[in-house]
Amino acid sequence: MKSSCIYPYIFHPAWKDYLWGGRNLEKMGKHLPEGIIAESWEIAAHKDGQSIVDNGPLKGLTLAELLHKLGRDLIGTALPEKDLLTFPLLIKFIDANDRLSVQVHPDDAYGSLFGDYGKNEAWYIVDAAPGSQLVYGLRPGTAREDFEKGLKAGTFESLLHRVDVKPGEVYDIPAGLIHAIGKGIMIVEVQQNSNLTYRVFDYNRTDREGNPRPLHIKDALAVTRFPAAGELPPKASSGILFKLQSEIPEGEAIRTVYVVNRCFALETLQLVRARIHVPGNKRNFMIHTVLSGRMEITWQGTDGMQDLSVPRGQSVLLPAALGPATLSGSFHSLVSYVPDPEFKIQAL
Repeated sequence: MKSSCIYPYIFHPAWKDYLWGGRNLEKMGKHLPEGIIAESWEIAAHKDGQSIVDNGPLKGLTLAELLHKLGRDLIGTALPEKDLLTFPLLIKFIDANDRLSVQVHPDDAYGSLFGDYGKNEAWYIVDAAPGSQLVYGLRPGTAREDFEKGLKAGTFESLLHRVDVKPGEVYDIPAGLIHAIGKGIMIVEVQQNSNLTYRVFDYNRTDREGNPRPLHIKDALAVTRFPAAGELPPKASSGILFKLQSEIPEGEAIRTVYVVNRCFALETLQLVRARIHVPGNKRNFMIHTVLSGRMEITWQGTDGMQDLSVPRGQSVLLPAALGPATLSGSFHSLVSYVPDPEFKIQAL
């Protein structure tokens, strides 16, 4: 018999007030605390920020406490033992009301030196002001020597590969890739559960006390991947589209897979007056972040059929032990999970 503790979980996020943030997350229906809000850590079990269950019998538990209580009923049977100790993903909204620093993240091997995961991540562009750009890698042929000289000579920005962005695009950011979010962009970030960031260049900004923000050049040089001459610069991920069978004949259901690697998968799901069945396999959890519309979830609870309505701007975690569920309505969601080593992407 299924426990009353197994149901879809929504969370109260951890807010971050970094100096480049704003108030734009209110556009996603979020009720922000006062002041600048740069990030909303939607699904987070990190020492630097914990999201808190905001519904049902387990309301008030942090995600880390939820993992400790439920174990494989939460994450599934396919994930490695280490994920029973630390939830593997971190999902956040980012409001770049000003440009972020140019930075790079380590891989797992380097991150382990500091007791953390590496940080592979991917971005879904929710909104972008006209002319907004990302820093997306270094120009092909940039060598370590060019990198160091550019920082010393004040010409580092000329080495950066920039791309114009628009809403709906997805960018994969593997560890070792130099990157930065430009002013006027809102994203959802799917990443490994890590907060290791090595700041390379910060436009000579100061913190709230007037002190220069610290740079991490030594670590950045150790983990940055330098592109070879003639190498094609990275570009937005092109999705693979699947049309799903709706239980409502006139409905439309489209699944688009953008990123699949050993750390996470990032997809979108779009329903228009549709209803789809999600099989329960107990091997993986699944996270939906609702980008527009409202998602209706129905599942078999301990006291019969249960339902949950998830509005725009809210993330919901479907535990592996939930069993079969139905998703319905008109909505667009970002879907994230850890791919099954055996079956790769999850069934929808």
